[in-house]
Amino acid sequence: MADFISKDLQKQTVAPEEYDKKIELRKNEVTLNFYETKDSGGVFRINYIVMIKPKGRRLDPKVKMSPAVLDMQSLRNAIVSNIPPFDRKYMILRKFDDRKAFFVFDHEKWLKDATRGMKGKTHYSKFDREFKFKIKPPSAIHRDRLTIKFEKFITRKFLDWLEKKKSNQKDYFKYLIPSREQRKIRMNIMNMFDWHYDSQWNRMVAKLKTIYIIALAYATGSAVKKLSRSNINKSQKKLFSDRVNNNISSFDKRRWQEFARKKFF
Repeated sequence: MADFISKDLQKQTVAPEEYDKKIELRKNEVTLNFYETKDSGGVFRINYIVMIKPKGRRLDPKVKMSPAVLDMQSLRNAIVSNIPPFDRKYMILRKFDDRKAFFVFDHEKWLKDATRGMKGKTHYSKFDREFKFKIKPPSAIHRDRLTIKFEKFITRKFLDWLEKKKSNQKDYFKYLIPSREQRKIRMNIMNMFDWHYDSQWNRMVAKLKTIYIIALAYATGSAVKKLSRSNINKSQKKLFSDRVNNNISSFDKRRWQEFARKKFF
């Protein structure tokens, strides 16, 4: 005998238990607690502890909050929504679950925005240069008291960025080394400086290394010594400039290092 029950009626019509459904989460049901930051070499990580507390729902207390019962897309949205809008612009959620979440700092995007129109200025002395960033890093980064981790990371990434911006290098350093003289230097001009990120003032500071300060003093002193009174009376400024530039181009770093290691007494 043919089955008299319609196929549609043969389907289960009893709703599953509440805890069998995927639980969708809202922003106010998820809390992020800052845990730590970490310099992973290529990326800078910002780690959080995730706490979930559904509000106003009748859930089976025997059911543990886990990816098996949670709607993970709603959890993702809730985690991201708990990040302040400005921070969110430069933080990428890389991995998460019901207990933890870690973001990475989008340093490329931040450097692009923070260096737009940036110009260096003298910092303490003629041989120091300061580059003030236009915007601050995400506030989450400064929650970690060990600021040296981020300082080292952003210094590396800034130098990588500057390495690609050859035109910026000439503009940043022409105050000390004229553009035409930069072409004569047989090394990366950035390596002539010690670099440090100042997290308190959000700036990068470049300090000319001591050996190059001495080289400039040598070049200047040598030019002064060679000038005679007759030369000074003729063309003081041009002659002095030409001889200093000539001394700089002929300065031998290896010979100076050998001399500097010798004892004076």
